[in-house]
Amino acid sequence: MLVEGGAGTGKTTLLAARIVALLAPEERERAPALTLEQVAVLCSTPEAATRLRARVREQLLDALDGVERDDMLEEEITGPGGARATRLRAALAGLGTTPAWTLTHLSEQLLREWPLETGIGPADLLVEDPTALAHETFCELLDGAQNGTLAASLGAKPVSATTSTEHRGPHDLPMSLAAEAEQTVQEALLLGIHARKHVGGQRDQLTLEDLVTGFLLERHTRPRLELPVFDRERFRRGVDGLMTLTESLGVASPGAAWIQGCAWLADAMRDKVDPLTILRTLGPALGALRDRPYRKAFDGDPGAWEAWRRLSEGSGRPDEPPLLFELLGPAEEQFAARLSRLEPVVLALHERVKRRLRVLDRRDVLFKLRALLTSNVAARAEFQSRIRHLVVDDAQTLDPLEAEIVLHLAGDGMAAWTPPSARFGEGRVTLALDPLSFSGGSSPEDTPGEMLRERALEAGALRVQLTTSYRATPPLTRWLARRLPALLGVSSSSDEGPTLPLLTPRPMEEERAGEPPGTRHPSVHLLPLALPAGAPSAEATWKALEARTLAAHLRWLVEESGLRIDAEEGRHRAVRYGDIAVIALNGEHLGALFTALDHQAVPHAAADGPLALEDPLLRRFLLGLRALADQDDGAAMATLLRPPFFALTLEDLWRHRAGDAQDPAAARVAVALDLVTALRKRRLERSPGATARDLLEQTAFGRTTALGPNGEARLARLRALCFALGERAAREGLDYDTATAGLHGWLERPPPLGALGTGLEHVRVLMAQQAGDLEIPVVVLWDALFARTRDASPPLPRRAWWVDPRTEEWAVWLSAEGGWQLRWGSQVLSRARDEQLREHRWQIYRIITRARRLLVLPHPESATHDAGWLEALLRVDDQERGATRSTDQEDVDAPWAPTRDITRALTELSSPPLRAGVQLGARSAPHRGPPPLEVPRPRAQRSPLRSEEPEGDTLMPISPGDPAEPLPRTTRGAPRVSRFDPPFAATVQRALSLLLRGALSLEAALHMAARETGLQRRLGEATRDVGRARTALRAEGLWERAGITLHTDYPIAGSESGTLVHGSIDLVAVSATRLDLLEIRTEQPIRSASELERAAQHLVACARLLETTTRGTGRRLRCGLLFTAEGRVWWL
Repeated sequence: MLVEGGAGTGKTTLLAARIVALLAPEERERAPALTLEQVAVLCSTPEAATRLRARVREQLLDALDGVERDDMLEEEITGPGGARATRLRAALAGLGTTPAWTLTHLSEQLLREWPLETGIGPADLLVEDPTALAHETFCELLDGAQNGTLAASLGAKPVSATTSTEHRGPHDLPMSLAAEAEQTVQEALLLGIHARKHVGGQRDQLTLEDLVTGFLLERHTRPRLELPVFDRERFRRGVDGLMTLTESLGVASPGAAWIQGCAWLADAMRDKVDPLTILRTLGPALGALRDRPYRKAFDGDPGAWEAWRRLSEGSGRPDEPPLLFELLGPAEEQFAARLSRLEPVVLALHERVKRRLRVLDRRDVLFKLRALLTSNVAARAEFQSRIRHLVVDDAQTLDPLEAEIVLHLAGDGMAAWTPPSARFGEGRVTLALDPLSFSGGSSPEDTPGEMLRERALEAGALRVQLTTSYRATPPLTRWLARRLPALLGVSSSSDEGPTLPLLTPRPMEEERAGEPPGTRHPSVHLLPLALPAGAPSAEATWKALEARTLAAHLRWLVEESGLRIDAEEGRHRAVRYGDIAVIALNGEHLGALFTALDHQAVPHAAADGPLALEDPLLRRFLLGLRALADQDDGAAMATLLRPPFFALTLEDLWRHRAGDAQDPAAARVAVALDLVTALRKRRLERSPGATARDLLEQTAFGRTTALGPNGEARLARLRALCFALGERAAREGLDYDTATAGLHGWLERPPPLGALGTGLEHVRVLMAQQAGDLEIPVVVLWDALFARTRDASPPLPRRAWWVDPRTEEWAVWLSAEGGWQLRWGSQVLSRARDEQLREHRWQIYRIITRARRLLVLPHPESATHDAGWLEALLRVDDQERGATRSTDQEDVDAPWAPTRDITRALTELSSPPLRAGVQLGARSAPHRGPPPLEVPRPRAQRSPLRSEEPEGDTLMPISPGDPAEPLPRTTRGAPRVSRFDPPFAATVQRALSLLLRGALSLEAALHMAARETGLQRRLGEATRDVGRARTALRAEGLWERAGITLHTDYPIAGSESGTLVHGSIDLVAVSATRLDLLEIRTEQPIRSASELERAAQHLVACARLLETTTRGTGRRLRCGLLFTAEGRVWWL
């Protein structure tokens, strides 16, 4: 049987009926009955399997009730009807004992019956998350490469790479390949390619660890691993072309000076043949220029702008590649090829790690089952005889490996097993799929689900096409049906395909009678978003506006709109928060949405662990858990001894350190430390989950959370997190210290902890990939800007490794120091973008078809983005547009409008908002105003001294959204001045900090600093300032001098007249005899003593704090102002 139908047409219900008919057919069907062991059911996810199992149970109960009702007479119980009742009862009894209905669990069950052939022992465990194994594999690769032990650890042999596999073991590697891998990893680190992501680092960086993970996730497709020869002549042609391009180019703009500098570097590299040297020299300059094509860098210099276009885009060279490709292409091609040749080494290390840990991941199970089915005739015959019928739900989601296994298990006896010639056996399979997923020009060989459909039709399957939508209301179904062809890129005319009109969801034939007046609400709410004139059009601004608009609309929808939805037994009730799901296309900026929902007092909860761990409150709790295990973890301890765990301030901690036992502040710190010590002592005597719950309940964390925004849902998630930690420790046999050892990594890469639900009425927030078979009355689309992509593909997922299964071609994408990126494989990336566009359409289709009653679509009308697929949904006539927007037009009089004056809100929220504490035992009133716009501060901006006075002895736990103590009285220092734009000073200071690390050149450090601070003008002047500052420090004997340690942005804190004062110093030089404090100034040099005194106020205040700490150390304290404009240090 082949079941085809769009979303909401009843495929799951029909599959459940099909399974019941297989297990207990009716007498008139004259079909043989099968047992649960003879019917294998495959679902795309465990959640989908749970839903299908529940439907099957319901239909088994209904069928049994019908049979017993028909067979009321005792003498008929043993008749045919009685036999069916017996089979139904047997199916109900065995339904709870059958394994999960997923291909992974079925494969594991089958493989464990053939341990000798598959090499799977009884102690081998199946892990669902492959990232932990990938991390372990990367650590072994990095350690082996840096220590020179990679070949020995792999057991590499002195054989040729072309040696046939018959003369090698299954995991043997040539020694030459292992040695090459060691050298490649070492050179990649020298090139500045990031090895791994660091906590607090940029999440969009692609590292060597990401490359290893990509190798493992794509190991079902083996790439062509050829090592090209470096094309020296092509590189020289590129150098000559660049020199010719710059002959008539001046330095009238920063962009022109940049191109001139690149030409000078390229000319110096003309005769180099080492790709590593070329990439280390030209990569940061040319690569960063390629990644930052800012037009404003060439303002007033049209000649330089045209030169940039010829260099980067190939303008004026219609039949030749761009000069940038000629310059970096040969070196990038060879080094990317060397990186790709790490793949067999990584796979061998991965096998070694799995053997050591005795584990398997999901892909291993599928690989082993396919190998067993293709190579072992006896195993294939046994499996086919045991599994008499295969039921596959969501067949369109299968990948090629899974589709091949389905063909094997439901194949035509012992017929040919190769996928091109494999056929389904008669009556052996039931497929359910959504044919709309195959729209958009895909071919059967490109889509495994389409290939299975073609094989089923060739086998004579009964084709059932479902067209009536039973999920959405008739008005919403009609709205969707008219727009799906435009969304999916197909035509609804009959000449384009005979089945397309039948596969588009249609409304129910009969309208429901007696719907209450609340149903007069439109089926689609369109929320136009528009920034006022003059407002910044940055992406973060749009996200904040979208978040505030959605949060206010959801509050109005539940509390004031009067919208009613269908309830049980045909009744209607008012919509609740639990009836709403916010589905995100892109997970970025979800924090803005959570903040807006908190400010509108809208209860909400993320759908799973990774999304829930985006909450800063949960991240603080993770650090607190880690502090109990490791008291030397400074970041964790600093989090634990602050709100919301304890109502302690920096002043309290400072007084406790002074040792005054009579001080009330010191006593409060002592009580907190005693509680922490007690929890730490008992952590190994109890389960990790119990210790986590004690930390939550015995400190102020739980009470503060409950009294803060979204308190009930957040507290429930915290308890679920404690349970998840204890469950993981019990499953893997871990103590508290081992179970919490990886919590820092959870902050960057949250593990799949499962649903951290609340069990309350709350708005669900989930990703499009998690929507699955979700059915909910109200669906809200988040990230409208991402949904606007149409002609151009959406941004590619941040992956380091891509393989095209059809051509075996590959692509590499890695990030390096200095901001440039190593990218190779443009054709593969282009095809990946096309596939991503198709997947993007499918995701939008899945999102908008989850709604039963209402669909809410934010619409950024004035964004400078492409009109996008969202416009394809909204391209309607004026009459219909008025109907969908009648109650939802964005204006100041709308009842749900987030603010009456958006311009004023954006202006007053451009600085960090003031926050107030929450008194214990009192519930604070929810904030109804718009959420604040968080404006990040440049990293290199000096933090002025701040004074904080204690607020008395009252314990004041802080709102979960507050990162610090109750609001202090703050005295801010003078703002940083500069002779140029404000980011100029921050850029110079940050570049000096990067130079101190010794890994970057002056140009690379300045470029990286400019990327962080946003400086786009006067880059040449900034370069000269940094150079003069370095020369001045070298002249003073402070730069690269033995025995002297330099620190930048050095934080200090101390007590002055009973007040805690803290800030930072730009540059601190520490030696055995001196402690030098330097402040970096980029304004014009001073001209008088009074100017020097005013400029040094901050530095003198810092020196007073450090004066007491240097007594008795033998170090002399000096203070100076470093003026970068003249390259001179003025000592005070």
